[in-house]
Amino acid sequence: MTDESYFSIVPPIVQRLLSMQSDSSFLVRAKAQSVFRACVEQMEMYKDTTTFQGAVRSFIESAMEPWMTALNGNLGVDIRTFSGDDFNAVIKLKYATYKVVLENAGLMVDYGVVGKSISICFATSFGSPSRYYYIKS
Repeated sequence: MTDESYFSIVPPIVQRLLSMQSDSSFLVRAKAQSVFRACVEQMEMYKDTTTFQGAVRSFIESAMEPWMTALNGNLGVDIRTFSGDDFNAVIKLKYATYKVVLENAGLMVDYGVVGKSISICFATSFGSPSRYYYIKS
C-alpha cells in the first residue's frame, strides 16, 4: 500500500469500525477500537509531513467527533451489572477505550478535536468518576 492509497482506504475502514461500536459484543467493540487506534497512530506518523498534513487534518476532523461519542458511551458501561465472561469483556472494552483516548490525546489536541471542547470522564473499574481530562481546542 502506498502513502497516497492509505488516505483513501482508511476512512471507509474507520466508518465500519465505528459502526461496530454499537455491536452487542463488548469484545467486538474492543477489537474494533484497537484497529481504530492503529489507524490513528498511523495518522500520527503522517501529521508532520507537508504532503499529508491536510489529509490528516481532514481525517481527524471527520472521524473524531463520532468516535468520541462512541468512546464516551463505552466508558459509561457500568461493569457492576456484569459477571463472568461478560465482566471480562467489559473490562477489555474499557481498557481498549482508555488506550485509544490516552495514546491519541496529543493528536486530538493538535487538531482541536473538530473545533470544540470535549470532556471525557474516565471511570474507575466500579463505574464512579475518578479523573476528568479536558481536551480543548
